[in-house]
Amino acid sequence: MVIGALLGLVGSLIPELVKAYKDWSDKKHELKMLELQIQDEFLQWVWAGGRKLKGLVKRRKEERELFLEGVKLL
Repeated sequence: MVIGALLGLVGSLIPELVKAYKDWSDKKHELKMLELQIQDEFLQWVWAGGRKLKGLVKRRKEERELFLEGVKLL
């Protein structure tokens, strides 16, 4: 009787654990894709007054590098 109850419990937990892992894995993938989109977006914002400005190109490259490295706090 006890063994049957334990098997039932394990049998009901396994699908939930698999689902939780899959959800976690999907979220991790979504965050990685978002990070890739964000880092590419930095290089798009270099225009002002209809012209591509060298200063903005330099600044956005530096900002992108900070984003990729992560901001290190004290």
